[in-house]
Amino acid sequence: MSTWIWISIVALALLTVLVGLQKFKSTTDWLPINGRVISSSIEEIKNTNSQQTSQGTSRYDYKVNIKYEYTVESKNYTGEAITAVLPNIFDLEADAKKILSTYPTDKETNIFFNPKNPSESALITAKSIPTIFFIFIFVFIGLIGGGIIFILKSGILD
Repeated sequence: MSTWIWISIVALALLTVLVGLQKFKSTTDWLPINGRVISSSIEEIKNTNSQQTSQGTSRYDYKVNIKYEYTVESKNYTGEAITAVLPNIFDLEADAKKILSTYPTDKETNIFFNPKNPSESALITAKSIPTIFFIFIFVFIGLIGGGIIFILKSGILD
């Protein structure tokens, strides 16, 4: 493949990651409110990755189903998002069980909601993650992208 095609692929991948991070970072404006978990469970989902299936291995992902309720200005809402950006699906069962144990049924917990659209909510937002983490991610992505472009342009892989 031509170097420009690889550069385009890397740029598109980096842009996708940056847009997702920006959306997650935008949740720092969301407000916390007391809410209650009304149900929580784990669902095992068979992964149909063709490479793993052709090797004769079956693999599972784990969907964490957490439903919670909260009230904003006397109006009741329910939500199911753990984070505002990522799906509630985990590769490792241990990770799914850890989230589930953090939010058991009937637990009173902080729910974060979008003040511009209170029906939009999540249990975890960027508000709970230090800004230095985002700076590190942006620098890391830049270094990886720059390294890939450098390797492609230098002809090391030719």
